[in-house]
Amino acid sequence: MSPDPSNRPLFLGKLAPTFILLAVFLSAPSVRAQVVEITANATYDPAETPSISCTSPCPVVFNATFEVNTTTNTIVPGSMNFTESDPFGLGPFTAPSGSFAGGFGNWTSPSGWIIQIEFSSFPIPMLTYPELGTYTPQDISLDCFPTPPATACTPTPIQTGFVDGFNIPTTGSLEITATPEPPTFLLFGVGLGVMVVAASKLRR
Repeated sequence: MSPDPSNRPLFLGKLAPTFILLAVFLSAPSVRAQVVEITANATYDPAETPSISCTSPCPVVFNATFEVNTTTNTIVPGSMNFTESDPFGLGPFTAPSGSFAGGFGNWTSPSGWIIQIEFSSFPIPMLTYPELGTYTPQDISLDCFPTPPATACTPTPIQTGFVDGFNIPTTGSLEITATPEPPTFLLFGVGLGVMVVAASKLRR
C-alpha cells in the first residue's frame, strides 16, 4: 500500500532539521589541524665538473612526497614516500621524521651526504612557508657534511664532481598543496545517504 501523498510535506518537515544541521556542518570552518602535502623532485647533474668515478651524465635523482601538520610542525606519520638514485653510492638515505619546523628537513646518509629541503631560501614567487603554491627547486640542495669522526664524505665531492657544501638541482620542482579533509567528505556522504533514503520513500 502506497503512503498517503498528503503526508509527504509532514515527512519532509521531519527531515528539515537534519538538512539544516548538515548544511551548518558543511559550511562551518574545519577545526581539523591544517595538513599540507609537499612534493619535491630534484635532479643534480655534475656534468660541468670533472668526475673521477663517473662519465657524464651522472645524475642524482631525488623524489619525495609527504604530509606535514603545520599546526604542530610535524611530518604526518606514515605519509613519507621518497626515492633516491645515483651512480656513486651516496646512500642509503634516511628520511626525516617528527619535526618539520620552519619547512626544514634533512634526508641523511651514513656517508655524510645530505639532501636538504629548506623552504623560502629562494622563494619564487615570494611565498612564505607553509603557503600553498610552487616554490623554486633551489630550496632542495645536495650537501656534503661528513659526520664526525669522519672527516670526508664517501665518495668525496672530488670523486662525484659535486662541490663541498650546497649543490642546487639542474632541474626539479617543489610544491605545497592542500590535502582533502576526511571529516568533510564523511559528512557529505552521510548527507547524500539521507537524501537518497528520503527520495526513495517519496517515490513509494
